[in-house]
Order: sequence, then structure tokens, then C-alpha cells
Amino acid sequence: PEAGAVAEPAKLAPWLRESGATVAHLTPAIGQVLVAGASSAGDLPDLRLMFWGGDLLPPARVDAAARLAPGARHINFYGCTETPQAAGWFEWDGDLNRRAAPIGHGAAGFQLLVLGPDRQPVGLGEVGEIAVRSHYLSLGYLRDGKIVPHAEPQADGTAIYLTGDRGLHLPDGAILALGRADDQVKVRGHRVDLSEVSAVLMACPGVQTATVLAIGEGEGVRLAAFAVAPGLGESELRAAIAARLPGPMQPSTLRLLDRLPLTPNGKIDRAALLAPAADTAPGPQAGPKPVGRPNETEQALMDAWTAILGAREIGRDASFSGLGGDSLSYVQAYLATEEVIGEAPVGWHHMSVAELAALKRKRSNVWSVIDTPLLVRALSICIVVSGHFQLTHFAFTPHGGATGSLLIISGFMFGSLTLPQSFKQASAGPILRSIWSLFVPTALFSALIVLVRSLGHHGVEPYVYSFSADFTDFSRMERDGWVGDDYLWYVHCLLHIFLMLAAAVALLGAAKLFGMGRRRFLWGLFAIACALRFVLPVFWDHRFLGGLYDDRSLETVLPTTHLATVVLGALIAASPARTQKLQLVPVVAAYAVATSYFYGVGPALYLLAGGLLVLAAPRLSVPRVLSPAIFALAGASLWIYLSHMMLRDALGKVGLDGSPLANFAVALVVGVGLWSGWSKAIGWLARRRPLILQADAAA
Repeated sequence: PEAGAVAEPAKLAPWLRESGATVAHLTPAIGQVLVAGASSAGDLPDLRLMFWGGDLLPPARVDAAARLAPGARHINFYGCTETPQAAGWFEWDGDLNRRAAPIGHGAAGFQLLVLGPDRQPVGLGEVGEIAVRSHYLSLGYLRDGKIVPHAEPQADGTAIYLTGDRGLHLPDGAILALGRADDQVKVRGHRVDLSEVSAVLMACPGVQTATVLAIGEGEGVRLAAFAVAPGLGESELRAAIAARLPGPMQPSTLRLLDRLPLTPNGKIDRAALLAPAADTAPGPQAGPKPVGRPNETEQALMDAWTAILGAREIGRDASFSGLGGDSLSYVQAYLATEEVIGEAPVGWHHMSVAELAALKRKRSNVWSVIDTPLLVRALSICIVVSGHFQLTHFAFTPHGGATGSLLIISGFMFGSLTLPQSFKQASAGPILRSIWSLFVPTALFSALIVLVRSLGHHGVEPYVYSFSADFTDFSRMERDGWVGDDYLWYVHCLLHIFLMLAAAVALLGAAKLFGMGRRRFLWGLFAIACALRFVLPVFWDHRFLGGLYDDRSLETVLPTTHLATVVLGALIAASPARTQKLQLVPVVAAYAVATSYFYGVGPALYLLAGGLLVLAAPRLSVPRVLSPAIFALAGASLWIYLSHMMLRDALGKVGLDGSPLANFAVALVVGVGLWSGWSKAIGWLARRRPLILQADAAA
């Protein structure tokens, strides 16, 4: 076609149809032009081959083109200026769950490699730099106007060209390109991959195509996004982005265009986009506070958060997570946010006050949206209490049954709130604050147990005041005729798990390895924790390998046993992308199978159900009439757990113990009341002194 027809949606598709072309070679940007100009599915019946190249190829782009040309095969080419354009190739297989179409394997006469910093091949799934090995390359690299020959010529006469593109090997050996190495920038201290932000933006409903560029240098770097999204407004798209990306990855500038400008060779003209973007004032995510007085909704939200968090100043640019919000205040802040704006969106805890206020809408009077982890926590604490009161069977084992799902949710909240703050601050401080906030109510209840037992002239087991119930062999105590306060193992276990997590993060900081990222850190920690869970017990109980577990023995309560469950929950929280979730499904299943063998079917079922439910559905709709009870139970879970056994004993002493069902109901009501009173007291105190006592309820 004539040059002008290539970039015109109204001309390219008709030209291909009328010319009867059977082969087309397109860049992804030109492919979007083609899709935009086609009138209907099957519009290009003559095309039998469609070759793609020049940039990362979004799966949705190929899928849309495939509907226009149902008889065509789609081949993704890979190459660069210094190599023939078809140095690598991959035939599209219809998989829409990838970040981009793979570039496949080397073509005849070419080998595609993925190399690490040491210029050695990396392992399966590891990210490295894509290199091309062949006889058919340019003479070398062009630097300062001179050709620099390839380093380390190969014995067979081939050369290796380092492309500057990042990629990894898929399980079948094909290579997936991830974007340019120089597309990784630092925004407010956080490493951001521009191609990853672009991919998330293009995955938003209604977006046809998009690109993201970095503007500025050093500490002033900010992100500018450009999108073609007919029918979408800027506020709607910003809300969709905020629900999918953490603050540092959210573009400060967003421009909606009729189409993206293209260079003569069909690629997005980044220079044409950069000029106007450089003159655009940054939005709220760029760092500076929004100017002007807060509106009524913003002020109401700031007042509500201040009452909960006790912060002295909350600005319009502040986010809940950035203010140090934790898992107890999460429930209260969620309810307050919903009260002000109607419905808290996904990812609300990472959004600023100004962004949340802009999303105000009327909430449904029939249905309420609840974060799945809160629903799982509420159900789990009910099952635990009912089991302790013999109201129901506690899923086959007292230790590690429904508490397994409580642990996985504790890990999820840790991965959502505390760990991101630790990486942001490059410090274990946020974890230590969580430990303190869990320790305070536990210490108060322990002191109350000691006091009551002393007044009644009863003995107190040392583990009550030494916080070591999770290092106690209750099976031996049971054989001696007394079990005691064995339920305390769970809270003590959480305290020690968080201490281990704080130590791991502190070691990461000492080794200056925070740059490895949260997911890689968690994967490594999960591998170690699995060894502690499934191998360590062998050293003191030879029967363990045979699956001959004792549901009250030492290995069922140790923090080293349950660390892996908490880390798995954190991994789920750190894996928001669909492909990441799919990778975790077999991991959760395998972990549950191993747990079933070593620790029993009950714990395995709870771990499997809790993990898969949170993976599959981050949020669920429930009847609004039920939501207040669910939120209250989720927020009060720690207080219910700590108080329910003491309450049962107290009622029994005065002859008011009643039926198990009555004990169960009273325990829930009293626990919620204690949580509510504690929260109000802490909010009052925090507004008058530094936030050193804010309760976390990480349990």
C-alpha cells in the first residue's frame, strides 16, 4: 500500500481486503491500526500468514487479528538492527494468559540465548539478557561512531550479540521477551519495568493500545502513560490502573489519544509522545501533594482515617498503606472508606485520599463487597471456637486445622501491608511494629491468666508467661493427665514467626539485597520454610517420615512448622498477575498434599481451601445484611481467640456455662466487644502520643 495507508485505520484493512493479499508483515502498532479499521470478524479471508515483529506482541492483539483472518497462521519474529529480523520465531498458540507472545527459538543458523551478568546462561525461568549467536551478524557494536568488535568470538566462527532485551526461558525452551533492559527505571526508590506497566494498562477493559514512558532523571523520574481507549474517561482509567498497580508503578501523567503516533517503520513514535508529556504537570502519584483545599469527600476520608490511625496529619496524597496501616486498622479503615465513598475499590489501601474521593459512588443496599481474606478469617475463627467448645468437629485435629487458614491469611495480610513497607524502607521496622502490636494484647491476657490462677491457688504452666506454648509437647502433658492452655500455641507461634520474618528481612538489608524484590525473597524463604516443615521434625521423631503424626506432639505447634504457611500466604499477596496466580495453584496443591501426609487431612483441606479461594477470588459479594458481622468477626479474630477459653471457664465457675452453642455465641459477642473497646482506646491514645501501641491483630 501507499505509505499513507499504513497508518490509517480506514485505509489499511480495506486495502488488504481489496488487494487479496495473502501474507502480511506487521508491527504490533500497525496491527492495532488494522484491527481498528476492520468492519467485522472474518473481514480478511485471504490472509494465510501474518508475520509480527519490531516490539513486544500483546496476546490480545494477535487474538483480535486472528478473528479478522480466521485462516491465517501468526508468526512472531524476533531480531534487531544488528541481526536479520527473523533470528528467532514462534508460531502463535492462542495462549492469552502470557504477558507477551514468546519469541520462540532461533531460526536456521541462529541460536537464542538468555545470559546472566556473568555472560553465562541462566536457569529456566530466570531473567537475563537475550543474546543472538550466529555467523550472520553485524561486525559489532556501534559506540561513539566506531565499530567495536564482538567480544569473545566463538571457536566455530560465530559471534554472540547482546541485544539489550530482557527475557527468560519458558518450560518448553522457548524464550519470552520482557522488554528492554533500559526500560527499567527507579521511581521514588522503587524499580519499575515500563513494559510491565504498559502490559497492565493494555489489560484494562476498554484499552485498545497503550505505552508508558519515563520522563525526567534521577529523583525526578516519573511515568507518563498514553492510551487509546474509546469510551473511557481519564478518571475511570486511573481507577482501573490503581486497582492493578502499586503507587510507584502508577503513571503520574495519563493522556487519552485517538491513536498513538507511529514512525515510518511502524513502531510507536516515542519522541513524538515525549515532547508534550515533558511539559505536563505530574499527577498525585508523582510525589508532590495535591494543591488547593480538600473537598468535602476528601476531608471526610481524612477525618475518618485520622480517628482510626491516630496520625497527626493526613494529606490528600496519603494512602492507607503509606501511613503504616496494619491488619486490624485495615478492617476499620475499609469500613470507614466504604462509608465515605460508597464502595472501596480493589487496591484501595494503596490509593491516595484524592484518588479514592474521586471514585465516590452510591453503594448497593443489597450486596456488599468483601475482601476474601477477611471472609476466610471470619469463617476460620468461628470454626476454631466452635471446635474448642465441642460444638463441631475441629476438622480432624485440634492443632493446625482451621488455624491453618488463619495462618495463611496472616501471611496474606503481611504480604499486602507489612512486607511492602519493609522493602520500601529497606528495614525490618514495620515487622517489629507488627510484633509489638500482637505482643501487647497477648501479654495482657497472659497476665490475666496468671492473676486468676494465682488468686484461685492454681498452678500456672511456665509457657503462659514465657510465650513458649509453641515449644511445648502437649502430647506428653496429655499423657500426664493435664493439657492446660494448649490453645495459646497459635498466638505464641505467630509471634515467633514474625520474629523469624523480621530476622530474614534484617539479613536481607545487611547483605544489601533488597533489590532482589519481594517475590524472589519470598520464594527463597518458602523453600527454606518447607524444609523446616517437612524435614526438620525427622531429627527428633523417626516416625515422622512414615506419616505417623500425633496431633498434639511438638512438631504440630513449632513456629518452624508453620512458617511456610505464612510465607505461602505472603506469596499469594505478592502475586497479583493472573499468570503469577496460575503458577501458585499447583504450589498450593502440592503443599496441601504434603501436609496431608505428614500432618493430617484436616489441616491440608483448610490450607487448600483458604489458599485457592484467595487466589481465585480476591473479593466476593455477600448480602449486605451479613457484612457487618463478617467485618466484626474478621477484625476481632485475635480478641475472640484470646478470650474465648477464659470466658468458657469463667461462665462454668458461676454456673452459667450453658450449652456449647450459647458459649459459642457469647464468646463471639464478647470478643467483638473487646476489639471494639480496644480499638477506640488505642485511637484515643494514638491521637495524643506517638503510634507505639496501635493494635495489629495480625492473627
